[in-house]
Amino acid sequence: MAYIKQRSSGSWEIIIKRKTLPRPICASADTEYEARAWAARMEAQIDSGFIPKEFLTADFKNQKTIATWLGEYADQVAISQSDHPLLPIITKDIGQLQLGQLNHQNLLEWVNKMKARRLTPGSVRKRVGALARAMDIAVHRELVEINTVRALPRGYANYVRADGDTVEDGVRERRLEPGEEERIREVIGDNSEWQLLFTLALETAMRLSEMYTLTRNQVDIPKTIPPT
Repeated sequence: MAYIKQRSSGSWEIIIKRKTLPRPICASADTEYEARAWAARMEAQIDSGFIPKEFLTADFKNQKTIATWLGEYADQVAISQSDHPLLPIITKDIGQLQLGQLNHQNLLEWVNKMKARRLTPGSVRKRVGALARAMDIAVHRELVEINTVRALPRGYANYVRADGDTVEDGVRERRLEPGEEERIREVIGDNSEWQLLFTLALETAMRLSEMYTLTRNQVDIPKTIPPT
C-alpha cells in the first residue's frame, strides 16, 4: 500500500515501496483525493509489471533478462519434458525483455505475434503456460513481486475477428503425397538414425516429442516383432 500523509505546508506526500522497485517512488499532490488517485494508478501499473522510466535507476535497467532467467531456470529447476523444448522458443520471442518489464501489454503483444504466425490456440497456451511456470519460480525467489503471466484474461489464446481467419485446435490430417516419401528419404541420405526416426513416424504417427522421449520399457517388443 502507498504511504500518504499531509505535509505542514498543506500538500500531500506519496511514497510507494515495492521489492520490484529499485528505490521508493515519491510524489506530491495538492489534495488528498489527487494523492490517493495518483497512488492507485501508479500501483496498478506496478502490479501489471510496468515501471515508469523516470523511476528506474541504471542498476535496475541492467537487471537480468528473461533469456538469462530461463537459462538459469532450465539448469536449476526440475521442469517437465514438455516445457524444455519451449524455453528456447520463448527466449527467441521475448528473451530480450527484462523481468521487470514483463507486463500485461507486452504479453498480449507476444500472444498476438504468435497468432499472426497462425499457431493454434493450444500451441499458444503451451508456450504461455511454460513461461507462467518459470515466472512462478521467479516470484518464489523474489526476482519479481508478482507473476503477471497469470493475470492474462480467460480465452486469451482464442482467435477473434481482428486476428483474421480463425485457427482452431484439431486433429492433424496431413498425408504424404505420391513420391514424397522417396524424396524425403533421399534428402536424409545415409544417416541411419534419421532414416529410422522417419520410419517410426510413418509407421506409428507419433509426435516428434513422443519419439525422442521414447524408452525401451515403453515398447512391448514381442508384440512389435511379427512371427517368423
